Amino acid sequence: MERTRAALGRACLDTVFLHNPERTGDPAVLPIVLREAFAVREEAATAGHLSTYGIATWSGFTEGLTTVEELDRLATEAAGSPDHRLRVGQLPVSLVEADVLELALDSRGPIGEAAEHGWQVFVSAPCTAVSSCGQRLTILPRCCGRGCPSHRPACWQPPHVQE
Repeated sequence: MERTRAALGRACLDTVFLHNPERTGDPAVLPIVLREAFAVREEAATAGHLSTYGIATWSGFTEGLTTVEELDRLATEAAGSPDHRLRVGQLPVSLVEADVLELALDSRGPIGEAAEHGWQVFVSAPCTAVSSCGQRLTILPRCCGRGCPSHRPACWQPPHVQE
């Protein structure tokens, strides 16, 4: 984070994501790795170098490797208090990865759970899908008749957090 702060010329970063922690290898060590990473981020926040942090996961929620409840518990342990700075989640949502949206309509799944905690949710790859042979397809721009920057995540905030 120090290099990022220096490169950006910022004393305090708005949000830092922990990307794809599910790729640590052994699912049994994932909670340990997350708690340690959250502790480092909590220390940075206490020092005034970071406002919030989040987790960006491609498959952590869909493969059952973690939940918002578990992340909240680990962040609480890392901070020593429920007043932690874990406030953001990012996960893939697209025409192919629509299961989380179905669950969210009933206030369930990672998006519904994040809303209950007042987290912001960013979606990755909202305008793309992957075919069965792994080829990247850009579907939504064709359907809507206009382009969509698939490399830029969309953001959804729970209604009680929106400004």
